[in-house]
Amino acid sequence: MVIMLAQSAGSVIAMHLRFDLSSASVFVFAALVCACAEGGSGDFGTGPFNTYGGSAPTTVGMEDDEADESGESGNNSGDGDPSTGDGDPSGDGDPSTGDGDPSTGDGDPTGDGDPNMPVCGDGQIGGTEQCDGANLGGQSCAELGYSGGTLSCNPSCVLDTSGCTNQACGNGVVEGNEVCDGASLNGQTCLSVGYAGGALGRLPDCSNYDPAGCNDGNCCYVNGGVGCQVPFVEDCVCNLDPYCCVFGWDQTCVNEAIIDCAAAC
Repeated sequence: MVIMLAQSAGSVIAMHLRFDLSSASVFVFAALVCACAEGGSGDFGTGPFNTYGGSAPTTVGMEDDEADESGESGNNSGDGDPSTGDGDPSGDGDPSTGDGDPSTGDGDPTGDGDPNMPVCGDGQIGGTEQCDGANLGGQSCAELGYSGGTLSCNPSCVLDTSGCTNQACGNGVVEGNEVCDGASLNGQTCLSVGYAGGALGRLPDCSNYDPAGCNDGNCCYVNGGVGCQVPFVEDCVCNLDPYCCVFGWDQTCVNEAIIDCAAAC
């Protein structure tokens, strides 16, 4: 009986042993199949599944492949913008097309917030400009309350009234467009304006001299010589009557000077 029990126990142990060895064989075979399927060489020491303690292989090119799948390295959107997808592929602060507008491409290259900001010097009055170059906006010294003068525009596009005047004919000061004023004749005399002598005056509006007090000297009387002292009268008379400039300035010559040549006598 004991012998039979011992034999039975031995048979059971043998069966378990065979089962364990068989299970181990299946496990090793399965591991080998997985290693080949994952690209290993079949060598347990170098494949992706290492049953002998060898180092696992390094995966090459995985990150590059993943980057390629995204469309562009460092750009998940593939829009040519390596930054944050803000529309600025060059990173120069100009998200448009290089138009010189580093802000938002709104046509304002100065970044002052006003794309229509007027430019002083372009001849166009805009914004707070009073004028621009020769463009005075229709203004003049008279329009601004002055009696005369010349209005201009300064480099800051502000009207310049320094050339305007409040002239008053008769105050004895030559100003604005006055030729003379009172006794101030700008240094002129009857002789300097083409007469032989007399007293030069001025017109009431100070716009010119008054030669009424001047005379043509000896062109106005028989002078005992040839010709007279006022060139324009002498030339006029002698062209009409050469005798006056060859033989003598007689009464006929005087009459011609006064009547035909406007001599002031």
